[in-house]
Amino acid sequence: MSEKVVPLNKTQHANTKIKPSTNFAHAAGQHLVPVVIHEYVQIAAELPIIFVRESSESERFISCTLLGLSKEENLYCGGEKWDEPYVPMALRNFPISIAQTGKENGELIVCIDESSDLVSETEGEALFDASGEQTDYLKQRSEQTGRFIENMQMTGNFIKFIQDKDLLVSNDLSVKLENGDNYNINGIFRIDEEKLSKLSAEDFEELRQKNLLPAIYAHLNSLQQIQRVAARKLKSLSN
Repeated sequence: MSEKVVPLNKTQHANTKIKPSTNFAHAAGQHLVPVVIHEYVQIAAELPIIFVRESSESERFISCTLLGLSKEENLYCGGEKWDEPYVPMALRNFPISIAQTGKENGELIVCIDESSDLVSETEGEALFDASGEQTDYLKQRSEQTGRFIENMQMTGNFIKFIQDKDLLVSNDLSVKLENGDNYNINGIFRIDEEKLSKLSAEDFEELRQKNLLPAIYAHLNSLQQIQRVAARKLKSLSN
């Protein structure tokens, strides 16, 4: 089903409700999911954290977790539930999202994906009350989504900082499964440990002062989790 993301409107969506769900099938075609610096430590215990360009022509990067070994393959979503202990923030608020109006002031508006199976007029949590005011449920969901946007901006600043320190390097992956299948994953970047170790004392102290070292080490440790993704892929092939 294609997306139909529209701004929330108290008249148009007066009777709209969102059904509770632990199903993340909406992300079934995403092999990369954005993650923010605030969750690197939790993510690193379960999944790899990598960096990719915002687009093929962009010089800007985003941090993501890798959920599959092929494009449009998500080995973690699509079942009855997310089966790892930690759910990435980017997946939690669907079908609510926040977008810019396109005006010069960059005003943010709350949107909803009307095509989602979670959107209903007969069951679930109401978004507006009888007076047309936002319910506490909608206020909470909007605040959570807004915080994620703020966290994304802070993560962008972190990535720009490590770019400026020339710490990001290309790291295309070749993953070989036990059955002999080989998967090549291109366009991936990581923090270079050697360059990190050769930073000047002044630059390293700046990283420490900005409290960026935990995020850097979480990313580096998380790269070991690529083997867990590979093991999940192998299991999916045998099912």
